[in-house]
Amino acid sequence: MTATIPDLVTTVPVTIGAAASLSGASTKILGQLVAIIPDASWTTNAVTFQGSLDGATFFDLWTAGAEYSVLSIPASKWQAVSQAVFTGVKYIKVRSGTSGTPVTQGSSTVITLVTRPIQ
Repeated sequence: MTATIPDLVTTVPVTIGAAASLSGASTKILGQLVAIIPDASWTTNAVTFQGSLDGATFFDLWTAGAEYSVLSIPASKWQAVSQAVFTGVKYIKVRSGTSGTPVTQGSSTVITLVTRPIQ
């Protein structure tokens, strides 16, 4: 007998404005980030993140002694992320480029954050 599991995956949009490199804060993440999907206007480059517990104070996300980065993400593609990096993060900002070398977007772009419950 196979049990039916409800679809618990949720999406949360964040926007990086034109000529900006950092998105606004997400709404509270109920679960764990598993992937991001930039829209068609995204300018391909690396992505880094800031995380927060309270939605007010944000920190660059680091792992293994370096800023966590997902390299060369193209527009309109599902990009998985390392779930362990986002454990405990309640609010997320997405950066185009790195903290040391941010890359401005040519036009306003929406990045969809894909989350799931922590198992």
